[in-house]
Amino acid sequence: MEVQINKVKYDRKAGKVTIEYDQIRNDIDDDIKIVLTSSDTPLPEFIEKLNALSSHVESICKLPDGYCSQAEIRGVSFSHTNDIMGAVITALIPIDSANSPVVINTPHLPSDQYSEGGSSPVLGQKCIFLLKGLMHYAQRYIEGEREKGPQTEINFDHPKE
Repeated sequence: MEVQINKVKYDRKAGKVTIEYDQIRNDIDDDIKIVLTSSDTPLPEFIEKLNALSSHVESICKLPDGYCSQAEIRGVSFSHTNDIMGAVITALIPIDSANSPVVINTPHLPSDQYSEGGSSPVLGQKCIFLLKGLMHYAQRYIEGEREKGPQTEINFDHPKE
């Protein structure tokens, strides 16, 4: 069964991960749409991939260098059309003049031209690499690979009489 990631969101303040995905079944025509919401901390690589997208938000939106240095990348919405991935990246940027951040959504950009010979803007190769890495770690999260928290050891041995 194939999984197609449609949205990845990580709210650090609330400690919540939300992943929207489709389970694509080749044996039937139905796709199963699933929303996973969990308080389990994702693997560090998951967070690293999100954080690394801040410089791409700057370049896609033509923002000044360093504008997104304090940004929290909240999530990515993915599209999948004709085997071409597209993405919108959401960043929260704190500002001193308000109690809430500025929210920036990049314009939707595909990883490649939708038509041969097209000249529309597309995602850069480094950004595509990060987005594919994020999807990989989102799939691992779905499969149960998460940051290990403190665990209590329980002794099930019976006392000897």
